Amino acid sequence: MAMLALPGDHISIPSTSAVKLGPGLAISAGEAEEDAELITVTPGILGKIKSQPKGGKSKGVQGSESSTQTAFWIESDGRRYYPSVHDHVLCQITNRGVDAYQVTLFNTFATANLPALSFEGATKRNKPNLRVGTLIYAQIVSAYKHAEIELTCVDAATGKSNGFGELKTEREETTTNTVKKTSESTIAPASANIFPVSCGFARSLLNDKHPLLARLATHFPFEVAIGVNGYVWVRAKNVKHVIAVGKVLERADADALNEPTLAAQEGATGSTEEESKVALEIVKQRGVLDAKTISQIVDPFK
Repeated sequence: MAMLALPGDHISIPSTSAVKLGPGLAISAGEAEEDAELITVTPGILGKIKSQPKGGKSKGVQGSESSTQTAFWIESDGRRYYPSVHDHVLCQITNRGVDAYQVTLFNTFATANLPALSFEGATKRNKPNLRVGTLIYAQIVSAYKHAEIELTCVDAATGKSNGFGELKTEREETTTNTVKKTSESTIAPASANIFPVSCGFARSLLNDKHPLLARLATHFPFEVAIGVNGYVWVRAKNVKHVIAVGKVLERADADALNEPTLAAQEGATGSTEEESKVALEIVKQRGVLDAKTISQIVDPFK
């Protein structure tokens, strides 16, 4: 059986392994360094992955070198979002100041701060002029318990936006003139909307191996921005296509509440190795619809 963790549960950390924390967990340091352990913040199934650090070796809990790294997280289907660093989120501007915007994450307990310079190409003289109500796709860079959440729209690894930033309704289309061998960019009308889903399902959609959006894209083109705070932004040329995507997400999210968890637990044999795979199986299976079911949902909207 998979390990079900409840808020306040203590989880032992291997002293010889480097630890990477995911959502749903926090570190509680004891009087001695070796007494450090994890405390569950949200209810769900404990996930655990062992891997080799990129640098070859990393520091363990007691300061010793370790050749393995263990990632822990809690996999759950709740609709209340608990902010975690590196999460991709959908947010909306509620207030604007000289140097920063105040935004809401919709279904969490606190507001967040988005600096005006946290956009690609932004400078003190050339900052984005965004209105209250604008939807933003951003990444969390800090989420401390007693401090305001801070966001950014720049990927730290590349220095580029990489999809982060303002979510616009209009689409930019590029047309190529084969005679003059030139290309022009034009703004084309489109429709967009956001759809609420469970946080667990949203996290599953971000998995590259999750087949739902790929199967849906065989019917018509569309764009999505997935926030692990439980919202999916959809844009398409036709408003009917936007509605169709929303219907598919609604059906998949409803089916994901029980079936993936039960299927994953039935496949576990009870060994430690199998228990660590249960959360991964939930991520892969949650909200998967077959091609026939998707066709039945979207056909009336074509």
